[in-house]
Amino acid sequence: MGPREIKKKINLLGNPSVGKTSMILRFVNDMYDDKYLKTLGTNIYTKNVKTMGANVKLIIHDIMGEKSYESVQRTTFNRSNGAILVADVTSKKTLDDIIDYWIPRYEEIAGKDKPMYLAINKMDLPNKAITQEIITDDISSHFKDIFFTSAKTGDGVRGAFHELAISVLLMMRRTEERRIEREEIMEIETTKDFLGAIFTLMSNIDDFTASVQQDILKKSGIDERHLDEHIKEENAVKFARELEEWCVRGGNMVTAEKIRGVIHQYIGKYRVGDF
Repeated sequence: MGPREIKKKINLLGNPSVGKTSMILRFVNDMYDDKYLKTLGTNIYTKNVKTMGANVKLIIHDIMGEKSYESVQRTTFNRSNGAILVADVTSKKTLDDIIDYWIPRYEEIAGKDKPMYLAINKMDLPNKAITQEIITDDISSHFKDIFFTSAKTGDGVRGAFHELAISVLLMMRRTEERRIEREEIMEIETTKDFLGAIFTLMSNIDDFTASVQQDILKKSGIDERHLDEHIKEENAVKFARELEEWCVRGGNMVTAEKIRGVIHQYIGKYRVGDF
């Protein structure tokens, strides 16, 4: 079973000519064009990033840098999962505008809970106007991290996109965890109820074949011929945890999270991250 594909919309923001499109082309196609590539409206690119047991398909929206096109911004920022804000290292104004305009505008539409990264681009150029000393605590507090990048050489570009992919994936998982906590999965009072809930969750997974089930039951110390008989709690929980890990390895994060919720309901002390 291959990793599940998760589609996430992200944005690159910033003033005209800071290198947003060049960064995207370096990341998506590993190419660079020294001609100025003006974006008209919005261009959309895609790139798959494999991380944390999942295949994250980034839908990258490259928006024109002119501030006056508010209707384009509203459409492009809506339902965004995160953003990279790009400044030109030779122009401090491009950083000032990120703080004064682009962040408030993005948060107004996309929401204030979305992960944002700052890319100080064109680091291959001399006469740098944005240095690490200029980036105060007040500036850095807006971002999960700051990357010094060069679309021309490729330095830092891949790291910025990959970190954003990880952040949006973690946010999705935390949201799913909170949803599961609010759900009443089913009344679980006995080990038989617990195993029934686990098998119900696994019933819609095509790759969970009889042989896979047998292997995991055996690994957990459970005799498949006697599932209707009393099964020790520790064996039942071990079986569920083995299934959770199997789902994670296969990229089925939603089912893995649901299994965690059932375990939590059953023993009341399961913590995400223990395994």
